[in-house]
Amino acid sequence: MPLAPGASLGFESIDRGITLDESGSRTIQLTCLPAVTGALSFGSPAGGADGDTALYVRALDAPAKGRCPRQICFFRFSTMLNHFMFDDEGGTPVALDPAGENFIHISENKGGTATLSRVSFSDFSVAESAAILPAPYEIADCGACADEKYFYFFAVSNGAFHLCAVPLSGGDARTLAAVGGTPRSVSVTRHGVYYAAQPEVPAGLDIFQRGKHRTELYFYSFAKSAAEIVQTPPLYGAAACAGGVLAAPLMDGGLYFPFIREAYAEGYVIDRVSLSHDGRFFVFTAQNDGFIYAGSSATGRVRALNRFDNAPGLGWHNSPNCVFTGDRQWVVFGSPRTGVPQAYAAYVPKGFLEGLE
Repeated sequence: MPLAPGASLGFESIDRGITLDESGSRTIQLTCLPAVTGALSFGSPAGGADGDTALYVRALDAPAKGRCPRQICFFRFSTMLNHFMFDDEGGTPVALDPAGENFIHISENKGGTATLSRVSFSDFSVAESAAILPAPYEIADCGACADEKYFYFFAVSNGAFHLCAVPLSGGDARTLAAVGGTPRSVSVTRHGVYYAAQPEVPAGLDIFQRGKHRTELYFYSFAKSAAEIVQTPPLYGAAACAGGVLAAPLMDGGLYFPFIREAYAEGYVIDRVSLSHDGRFFVFTAQNDGFIYAGSSATGRVRALNRFDNAPGLGWHNSPNCVFTGDRQWVVFGSPRTGVPQAYAAYVPKGFLEGLE
């Protein structure tokens, strides 16, 4: 059940002094309790249109089988406090609406039904609508996105994934296309939905082993009501799309921008990338060096912003997801630097991003 804004959650904000002198950035810790590894699932929203709020998810007790339930928490930068939390027993997908005003969450109920919850960033009010899932599919936590009318997510049946859509106002969800593999990310544009998926992954691999296999980029066209593969160099990890910009990590290192057919940040091996809401800037972590990097989508220039400081002995697969807040004043990320994953935010100094253009 949701807690009222301002309810005591047992969290605190601490300035840990994780500072990269060259950039002038500083880092604050958003929570003093263990967060889910990576803290933010790829594509998770961080901040509304004004950038005042961040979202992170925290693991509860992991069950012996099935998904790990989570608690979804909101951090208000203007007050430096955690203000809101509710349980996500199914560990199901979340997305940000196009206006940056609401975070949207889908939760699966019994009997093939689901609940869409829209949480306002301004006052944390919750609006719910009911949905009917396409039989016999179950919701898969492989990413989600939303436009003005629909919430897009993945559903799975007998090991086969499908891209699905459900109206934000509620009603019947429908399957749009077979994924043809294991989905990694999904983004929506005016013309259709882009999703990254791994077409051939051997059985029996854990999540980190699966992550080393190539991905393909697909486009589901609203006009054609069909999906087709996008011709790109070999890709790796999860793609991101925002503000009319699409970016995806390359197997050989760097980022590929399919709309302009350019590769940037070629000296870095990247698993995940996030874009600012307007698409002007991107942020990522590279394997094994412990830094958070920001770059310009127009010029491709990249500069280290701050450190995420992995705990000693942890491998590249613990490199965090990191995302901009709506106003680009903070980058929210996860780090296991203390031995348990925590949620942090790195301040973006004035003029830092503009200096990359």
